[in-house]
Amino acid sequence: MSLSGIHPALYERMRYLAWSARRQALPYEVTSTYRSITKQRQLYNDWVKRGYTGLPAARPGCSLHNYGLAVDMVPYEPGRLDELIGIAAESGLIWAGLDDPVHFGVLSAAAWRQWLGSWESGC
Repeated sequence: MSLSGIHPALYERMRYLAWSARRQALPYEVTSTYRSITKQRQLYNDWVKRGYTGLPAARPGCSLHNYGLAVDMVPYEPGRLDELIGIAAESGLIWAGLDDPVHFGVLSAAAWRQWLGSWESGC
């Protein structure tokens, strides 16, 4: 997966994460990075149609992915998620938690909601 379209701050953190993961022999896959509003709308509508089950998707314009500030990634070996979370934290990324276990961003969900609320985004 390409890292094109992501914010420079996220790019640097991902470079550090890649270096650390290689050192610890932890293969992982980045499954999503920057998302257009159109792509986010599709993911959100699909999530709603599934009855809000499965991996969550924020409304268009409300996702860190729409601004290049988040990635979704998984370890190739599911039993190594805790290791990936640790490496991500050392890299300056924040894990979204069990509700969205693939999501890592430069802001916590609470900080992102606070920032969005500061300009009355409707998110």
